[in-house]
Amino acid sequence: MFKNKDNIVAVATTPSTASALNVVRCSGVGVFNVYKKITKKKVFPKPNSAYVCSLFDKKNNLIDKAVVVSFAGPNSFTGENVVEFSIHGGSAVLGSVIDALVGLGCRIAEPGEFSYRAFINGKIDLIQAEAINSLIKANSNMEAKFSLNSLLGNLSKVINKHIKVLTDLILYMEHELDFNDKEIKFVTKKEYLKKIKNLYIKGEKILSSSYLASN
Repeated sequence: MFKNKDNIVAVATTPSTASALNVVRCSGVGVFNVYKKITKKKVFPKPNSAYVCSLFDKKNNLIDKAVVVSFAGPNSFTGENVVEFSIHGGSAVLGSVIDALVGLGCRIAEPGEFSYRAFINGKIDLIQAEAINSLIKANSNMEAKFSLNSLLGNLSKVINKHIKVLTDLILYMEHELDFNDKEIKFVTKKEYLKKIKNLYIKGEKILSSSYLASN
C-alpha cells in the first residue's frame, strides 16, 4: 500500500546517457520545502512559473543548473504540490539530483504512484488512470487515439451517463415497493424490460467502438 503522506520523486522521462535533458518530478505536501533546500531559495516557488535554478546537495555541492516548474495543489496532476526539474542529461547528473532529493525529504515513487495519487485526490477516475498506462505503451496511432480519448474523460462521461439512467431505474423500482397501486402509477414489467434492453444495446455500442473491437 502506498504511503500517501510522503513526498515522492521519479524520473518522468526515459533516462539516456545521450539525451540532452531528463525530467524529474516530485509530488507531496512538503515538496516546496524540498525545493527551497535543493535550490537554496528562501521562498516557495510561484505556481505555474518556470525558473532557472542552481541545484545543491545536502553538503552544499553544486550538482546542476535546471529549469524548475511548480504546481500548487489541488491544481496539479496529482492534486498535491508538484515540482518538476528539467535537468541536463546523463546518468551522473540524474543520479546526483535523485540522491539529493531523496536526502532532502523525498522517497523514490513506486510504479504508478503518481497516477494513484491523482486518482485518490479526484483528479482522474479509474478509466483515465488505465488510459495513461495504455497511452504510454501505445504502439500505433490508432491505439494512442483511443487511449487519449479515454484519458480526456470522454469514455467516462458516456459510461457515467448510462450509470445514472440505471441507478434511477433501480431507485424507482425500490420506490415502488413502498407503495401500492392505488397510491402511485406502477411501471409495467414490459416497460422495465424495454428500458433495460435499451441500456444493454448502448453498452454493446460502447464495447463495439472500443480499440480492442476495432482490431
